[in-house]
Parts: sequence; structure tokens; C-alpha cells
Amino acid sequence: DPISCAIYSFSLEEIKAHTDNIQEGLKLNATKIKEMCKPIMQELFAIPHAASVFGVPVDPKVLGLPDYFDVIKFPMDLGTVMKRLDAGSYRDLHYFVSDVHLTFNNAMTFNPKNSDVFILSKNLKREFDIKYKQKISEFEKMIEIMRSNPE
Repeated sequence: DPISCAIYSFSLEEIKAHTDNIQEGLKLNATKIKEMCKPIMQELFAIPHAASVFGVPVDPKVLGLPDYFDVIKFPMDLGTVMKRLDAGSYRDLHYFVSDVHLTFNNAMTFNPKNSDVFILSKNLKREFDIKYKQKISEFEKMIEIMRSNPE
């Protein structure tokens, strides 16, 4: 799905470089994933309304949304993503990206397209994908430098 997967925003060269790194056995541990991804999350939380809208799980009772769990089967929020990062729960970048996208996709599924929450989630998802792509690119450049200077 081009909307929910960051790789669709990569060029063919970026996809090849990314695939080559994976094929060469590039393994990221939970600590490295946290180091790479936590700054992205902190930047997202700094965007106005991001923390207040997406920083905690949706409470359907408090918000008066009795059908929330009928529509949203897999709830997710950025606060939970941050807790999972801090706990070292992510062993693969794919799961991190999936959880962030799930947060925004849930908001876009539940809320009308013209609502503030829908618009904010769409913009935050786009911002996340840009920041994630930049971080992956920086990391891959660092790996290439390290490979060319193995000292």
C-alpha cells in the first residue's frame, strides 16, 4: 500500500541500496533501533497537537466513541510506540514503522476526511515517512563509510 509503506517514497537507487544492505546481513539490534528512531519520535511529539492527540491510547468512554473498537481492531498510539522503543521491544525496523503507521491509519479510518484529526494524522504520517527516510539514508551512508574504512 503506497500510503502506509515508506519504501514507496524511495527511489530505485535507494531501494537497491537498502536491499543490498539487508542482503549483506545488516542486523540492527534493539539498542540501535532505539538510537535511530527515538529522535524521529521526539520530533513528531514536538509538532503541535501530536502529543495530545496521538500520545496516549484512545479512551472511547472518555471521548464518547462507543463504536471505536468496532471500527478499530488494532489500536495504537505514539506513546505506546515510544514505550516499546524505550523497552527495546522493536527488533526490526519494520515493526516500528508498522506501529507508527497503524497509529495514523487508525485515525484516518475512524475520523471523517475533513476532520482535524484526519488531516493531522495524514500530515504527521507524511512527516514521519520523510524523517524515517532521511534517518535510513544517513544510517546507510554511515555503513558504507564504515565498510570502506574497516579500521
